[in-house]
Amino acid sequence: MSRKIKDVAGVLKYMRGRTSFDRVLEKVKILSIGDGTCFAELKLEDEHVNSMGVLHSGLATTLVDCISGYALMTKIPNAHVSIDIHFSFTKKILKGDTILIDGWVNKFGKTMAFLEVEMRDKASGETVIKGTHSKYIL
Repeated sequence: MSRKIKDVAGVLKYMRGRTSFDRVLEKVKILSIGDGTCFAELKLEDEHVNSMGVLHSGLATTLVDCISGYALMTKIPNAHVSIDIHFSFTKKILKGDTILIDGWVNKFGKTMAFLEVEMRDKASGETVIKGTHSKYIL
């Protein structure tokens, strides 16, 4: 069961204290959320990068999944599951860098939702990842 999230406090309450895989998001700072959008920030540390010091693609996938999912949760209270996640790295992002993560709902209906995420290097403003996410609404 899901629930509709109305504000930053609501998403933080949802995120914190989880013992599931979601705990990898502990250091993500939600800056704003509402009306089909979620905007967050993350400084990349050891646990966020691969052995080459670059943002781990598994975490990138999780960020696309969760940040866009939180945006959807501001629109509907229904539970939803991923059916397709796609992203492309457009620039290398390294340990110590801070990324801004912007997720939004493009369109949703009774059973499907189409979401997007863009991640930017906070220092340069350059896009580092673009992602799309399709969800089935239960």
